[in-house]
Formats: sequence, C-alpha cells, structure tokens
Amino acid sequence: MLSPDSEVRIKEIQTICGDSFSDLLVRFAPDRQMQVCKDLEYVYAGSYPSLSEINMTYGDNSAAEWLIYQLTFLGLYAGVKEKFTEDNILQLALVIQHEYYYLNIAEMMLFFVRFMAGNYEAFYGVVDPLKITVSLKAFCQDRMSELARIESEQEKKDVMKRG
Repeated sequence: MLSPDSEVRIKEIQTICGDSFSDLLVRFAPDRQMQVCKDLEYVYAGSYPSLSEINMTYGDNSAAEWLIYQLTFLGLYAGVKEKFTEDNILQLALVIQHEYYYLNIAEMMLFFVRFMAGNYEAFYGVVDPLKITVSLKAFCQDRMSELARIESEQEKKDVMKRG
C-alpha cells in the first residue's frame, strides 16, 4: 500500500507525463529531447519524475523500457555499423535504471542530447555500452556543478530580495 505522499506524487507525475505509460512514451519520446531540455533550470529544479518514480507510477522496469527507446535512438543517431543487440540494450537500460535511479527523466534526455552533441565519449564502429555508462558518470559530475551554480544564483537572488 502506498503512503498518502506517494499517492500525491503519482498524481503529480501523471499530470506531467500522462495517465498511462504510453502517454509518457509520447510526451518524452526521443524526438522531443530538445524541447524538454530547453529550460536547463527546470530540467534540474523542476518536478520531472526520477527513474525510480517512473517505476513507482507505471510499474516495475518502466524506466528501463523508456530508456530502451532513448538508447535505440542514440544508436541510430550514431550511425555505427554494429548496433545494440537486444540483450545489450536491455542490460544497459537495467543498469542505468538501477545505478542512476535518482536522475529525472529530463536529466536523462539532457544526457542523451549532450552525448549526441559530442560532449562525452564517442563510438567507433560499434555502440559500446561502457562508453555510455562512463559518459553518464561524467554527466553526473557536470550535473553536480550545474546544480551548485543554480543554487548559488538562487541564493544571490534571495539576498537581493531581502535587501
């Protein structure tokens, strides 16, 4: 049984992502990455659900299933000869869901945008799951810096408001 707080959060998530998992797949499809990520501050400080909250709302491994769509898009974008195997992509999605459960859906989309922009590791002839996880680790370091910057800017605004 869910706590009252969890039930409230699920309703918030359904407002953002849709009532069904199919709605989430449409609203957060790979071709919407740029649109979702246009406001960097909201990506980090907004109310987007984390990967674990996606699972709580839409069922176990829903986040992994959503990640498979994002990873497939990344593999196609990379234009490499050897694509993911079904087993590789499933295992990678499950690893990301487990290790990065705290990242929200927009942060994950931002990671994919930045990866495709060449900010992290590159593929050479084959889609390499380890390059993605190493890049995700680097993204999380960037994320920490950006969150600190956003918090510092907010503190400055608060001080200016007070006087």
